[in-house]
Amino acid sequence: MSYGGPDAPTGGSSHGGPDSPDAPGGSQHRPANPLASEPGALLVAIGAIAVFVSLFLRWWGLSAWNMFEVWDLVLAALAVAALVLVAGRLGLARPAPDRWLWACSAAILVIVIENLINKPPNIQILNALSQGLGGPHAPMGPGPWIALAGGLVMLLGSALASGVIPTKSH
Repeated sequence: MSYGGPDAPTGGSSHGGPDSPDAPGGSQHRPANPLASEPGALLVAIGAIAVFVSLFLRWWGLSAWNMFEVWDLVLAALAVAALVLVAGRLGLARPAPDRWLWACSAAILVIVIENLINKPPNIQILNALSQGLGGPHAPMGPGPWIALAGGLVMLLGSALASGVIPTKSH
C-alpha cells in the first residue's frame, strides 16, 4: 500500500480530492461566499427579511398580523418565497427563473403601497370608532415604512440578479 502518491486518497488535499481546485466543481469554481458573487440575491434576501420582520411591528396602532385580513399572510408567503428563490440562485434549492424574483418584489410593493394609500378596513373602523368617542386616529408605526423599504430593496436586488443593472465582474 502506498500513501501520498498521485492515486492515493487524500481526503480533499491538493492531490485531486473532491475539494481540490482541479476537481470538477472544486473550490476554484465555487466561491467561498456565494452571496459575494450574487449581490442581487443578497439584496433580495435582506429585503424579504425586512418585509417579514415588518409584519411583527406596529403599522397603524396594531401589528400587521392583527390589522390585515389576509394581506399579512400574502406578504409573509411572498417574503418566504423570495428567500427560497434566493436559495435556488445560490445552489441550495432548485433554481427558478428570474421573473419569479421580480414577481415577488413587485407584488410586495403593490400590496404595501396600496395599504399606505388606502388604509386597511380594520384601521378605518378603528379610526371611525375612536373619532366617535373623541379619540385620535390610530398612529402610523414603522411597519409599513420598513415593508416599503424592504420591497424597494427586493426590487433593486431583482434588477441586479437578472442583469438589468450590470455589476462589476471580478
